[in-house]
Amino acid sequence: MDAYPIKLSYHVRDYYFGERLIPERLGKRDAPEGVVAETWEISDYRDAVGTVVNGPYAGRTLHELVEEFPDELVGEGWRGPHFPLLIKFLDASNRLPVHLHADDETAMKKHGEPHGKTEAWHILWAADEAKILAGVEKDLSREELIVTFKDQDYEAIMPQHGIRAGDTVYVPGGI
Repeated sequence: MDAYPIKLSYHVRDYYFGERLIPERLGKRDAPEGVVAETWEISDYRDAVGTVVNGPYAGRTLHELVEEFPDELVGEGWRGPHFPLLIKFLDASNRLPVHLHADDETAMKKHGEPHGKTEAWHILWAADEAKILAGVEKDLSREELIVTFKDQDYEAIMPQHGIRAGDTVYVPGGI
């Protein structure tokens, strides 16, 4: 494999929670108009596979390169259906939807996915009073959880953590 800094095309998601911070703060002049809630910078996932835009591998997808050079790109002995990381920027100008992060076993059993949804969030910038909600603080029944989530009373059951630029938050699959 020719080793050089590979630059990939990115994919934009225009979910309701974003605004324009990603193109404005990161200088993405080629971003589309309107909401840019997420950019998937390094992706080999379904319909959002990055394509190399520079150097000798220009025009080839990350998926193709991982199939051809798994040891060089992921690590010696690694094999899998796709590149194991998804790197993206999120604009959380508005509250993000609350969702579950499956562990590996649940991801395979319920969704047919080879990996759970373990994440690490690195905060590039944040408002003065910014906070995240992660996990469930109380031991609640299924019915209590359903009512609380339908009422969108997340602060009542989810631990809140203040954040600031430079923080990194580990979110393991299973919460």
